[in-house]
Amino acid sequence: MLLEARSIDVRYGDLQALFAVSMELHEGEIVALVGANGAGKSTLLNTFAGLIPCQRGLLHLRAKPVGALTAEKVARMGIAL
Repeated sequence: MLLEARSIDVRYGDLQALFAVSMELHEGEIVALVGANGAGKSTLLNTFAGLIPCQRGLLHLRAKPVGALTAEKVARMGIAL
């Protein structure tokens, strides 16, 4: 598995932006993230890239945890915006 998110929650202060988001992305897959304005698309991508920390849940890149890493470290592992 290339990228895995399990029940991640993300907050901006008191505002919870993502609620228990889970997904898997495997090598060679093409995925589209579609939703209305304010649905959390950019928040999810920013969380994957390490720009926003997830408060709860697991985030793995190639089976290595990345949820608590800085954006610089995540970029070195291959995720960047």
